[in-house]
Amino acid sequence: MPERVDLALRLLARLERREQVLPAARSPREFLRQGRTVVAADLEVGGSELVPPSVRDTLRAGAEGVDLLSAPVAADVLALAKFDLGDQLKLRAHYVGGGLTMAVAPMPRGRNATDGIGNAVRAHEVVSAGAPGLRPRLVAHGRHGRSLRYLVEEWVDAAPVLTSGGLADAVAEVVAGLAAVHRVHGLELVPAGRSWGSGLAGRWEAVRAAGLVPAATGRQVAALVARDPQVRVSWTHGDLVASNVLRTPDGQVVLVDWEHSGVGVVGQDAAKLHLFSARPEETLDAVLDGWGHGVGAPACTAAEELALAHAYLLGRYPARRAALEGHPRARVYERQVRRQVERLEQVLARCG
Repeated sequence: MPERVDLALRLLARLERREQVLPAARSPREFLRQGRTVVAADLEVGGSELVPPSVRDTLRAGAEGVDLLSAPVAADVLALAKFDLGDQLKLRAHYVGGGLTMAVAPMPRGRNATDGIGNAVRAHEVVSAGAPGLRPRLVAHGRHGRSLRYLVEEWVDAAPVLTSGGLADAVAEVVAGLAAVHRVHGLELVPAGRSWGSGLAGRWEAVRAAGLVPAATGRQVAALVARDPQVRVSWTHGDLVASNVLRTPDGQVVLVDWEHSGVGVVGQDAAKLHLFSARPEETLDAVLDGWGHGVGAPACTAAEELALAHAYLLGRYPARRAALEGHPRARVYERQVRRQVERLEQVLARCG
């Protein structure tokens, strides 16, 4: 990990010299490192929302597991991504005085690779047209060499809602903001099988075979999948978890981390909100209220669309369970899957 952090600091120094909107350090500064997080030694860590809560109370000079570093870098906080595991760096840096934040990610490799920075840049254009306050302002973006892309945004004075209860409190505003994006971007009706791929029926049968859902639930969803109804497709965020939902001091909700955004089934954003909310029935009401209009024959109802989205996410289970075998997050994922089955059954109870 220390070697990875050293690489990241050297990369930041080069990017700061190249990108004119970024501050640049004239001489080396002192930093504290704990794990994947690096913080300027003179930053007030305790009260800073820029610093991950996991290290906020322990990141101090002389503490066990905390290293003192020196680098000619102007960024005040550097955090390597949770999944920064490849040969190319993935990180986020924050500039307190400059009011900026920068994301750096590898260029996509392969047909199915995610172009996170490209998605985020495109999302700026789409979201600004429908709900300009829903995401931070784009300042700059570009490439570094042949392997990395970066995105610089204006820092928003806001704190992540972080908890499932905080997410539940913000659901109505998230739904309203994304509904405005849908209206401007447009909604298209597309058969579910085409939206999620023709293998949806087979993946659902694998879910049933794994014993994940009660028999009655399995039959009800299988019948819905077999109908292949039309679902709504528009611009989606793609990762509506609590840490990506911020609230400003004046109460405005802002969504960050649009790296997974793009044209997709509206119900998938709804399914994430429903899955991670502490008050699922209330969230279900808000989602069906805010996104339940404009669906007519031969399309499915909004509740059926959401049920299909939950089923699609559950359909990933067999492959993902195998991939996570022995991984520390395997238990977390198993709990999430059980919760998703409960949410699916809540939605099916609303399907006429």
